[in-house]
Amino acid sequence: MTQLVLLGGGHAHLQVLRGLAQQPLERTEVTLVSPFRSLIYSGMVPGWLAGHYQSADCTIALGPLVARGGMRFVQAAAVSLDPAARRLRLDDGREIGYDVLSVDIGSAMDREAIPGASEHGLFVRPMEHFMERAQAALARAGHAVRDAVVVGGGAAGVELALALRYRLGAAARIGIVTGGPPVLEAYPAAARPRGRRAHQRGGVAVFEQSGRRGAAEPGPP
Repeated sequence: MTQLVLLGGGHAHLQVLRGLAQQPLERTEVTLVSPFRSLIYSGMVPGWLAGHYQSADCTIALGPLVARGGMRFVQAAAVSLDPAARRLRLDDGREIGYDVLSVDIGSAMDREAIPGASEHGLFVRPMEHFMERAQAALARAGHAVRDAVVVGGGAAGVELALALRYRLGAAARIGIVTGGPPVLEAYPAAARPRGRRAHQRGGVAVFEQSGRRGAAEPGPP
């Protein structure tokens, strides 16, 4: 029996699970390994942050997809991989062997790149943690005026900054820090001025100055 292990419940593996449920592979046991029982659809997170969606609107349950195809679900995170022995070690101490491994775990963020960020910031990934902690922070803030800074000038940073502007209102001060590169640097040149105009209309300040590495510190109470 061939052991196929799908590591991570990302977008690509959703399509794999769907395809295997419709047309199972012969003599193949399929196992999905993910630390989360649901997938947060990243494209809807800015809309959720703005208040347009409920968290349930952005969530896709993995369990029913796995069960539909007669597959196995293991809720755990992988901590190491031995490609020679073809084994995964999980954070609960278990090991899983495989013949074929597919990895779809999404991007990881360097939590030490900015001093103080782990203590005073919210990391967008994993999104399951971000939504939970952002919801708690917004509940604490209520309707009070707050300052919010988004680090990163890619498409996600642009959308999150504008979402915060909508959610917190005109009285809040919202900024984007890119550390030097212009906003939407990786996108076509025509997209960059559009991004700047969107920020200007939304009252979002953009800080592109490069220089020494900054640090995250707590704001005033």
